[in-house]
Amino acid sequence: PILIVPEPGNLAVTKITTDPAAIYHPGDIIGYDIEVKNTGSGYATDVLIADLWKTIRTEKAGSALPVRAFEGWSDVSVSVDGTDPSLTQAVSGSEVTGDNGYQVRYNIHPAHSVKLHVEGVVKADLVGDITNVVEVSDATSKQAAQATYVAAAADLNVTKIVDKTQYESGDTLTYTIQIENTTANWANDVQVKDFVNKITAASVTGADVIAFESGTIYMNA
Repeated sequence: PILIVPEPGNLAVTKITTDPAAIYHPGDIIGYDIEVKNTGSGYATDVLIADLWKTIRTEKAGSALPVRAFEGWSDVSVSVDGTDPSLTQAVSGSEVTGDNGYQVRYNIHPAHSVKLHVEGVVKADLVGDITNVVEVSDATSKQAAQATYVAAAADLNVTKIVDKTQYESGDTLTYTIQIENTTANWANDVQVKDFVNKITAASVTGADVIAFESGTIYMNA
C-alpha cells in the first residue's frame, strides 16, 4: 500500500492594538486585532485560538495587587480572509464564550487567515499597562502573540496661597496647597513635599534662621 501524507500547515500569529496610539483612558472601550495565518502548503487542522480576558490583569489605582482589566469582552467578531473563505471553517461546536473569554477551533486552508477582533470596557480605576495575549495551538505547535495599551498620562496643576501678605513676630501663617488633576486620567503615586521646617528668614541681626518655631507646624489634608 502507498501511504499518502498530507502536506502540513504552518501557523503565523500576529496581534495589534486596534488603536495605533495604544493609549487608554478609564472607562474606554479598547480593542485588539488578531490574525492567524496558515503559511504552509497543507491544511492547518483543529487550530485552537484562545483569547481569555479573565487572565488580563493590571495595576489598580491605590492598590499594590493587580486586578482584572475587563469585566468581559463587550464585542467579538471573527472573519476569514482568503480566495475562497468557505474553504476555512470553524470546527462545529468549538466556539466558547463566557466567564473566561473567547476561544474557537478552525481548520485553516493554505494561505488563508482567521481574523479575530475583541474589545472590552476598561475598568474605571486602572493605571497600569493592559497586555492581552492570544494563544494559538494545533497538534504540532503552540505559539502566542501579545499587544499592550498604556494608560494616558495625567496633568497636574498646583497652587499655593498664604493667609497673610504681611506678618508680625509670633503670627500663625496658614498655607493652602491645591493639587488638581486637570484630565480624566488617573494621577497615580503623586508625591507632595513641603519642607516648611526648612524655611529660613532674616533675623533682626541679619542672620538667616529657621522661620517657624519647632513644634508649631501642623498639616492636614
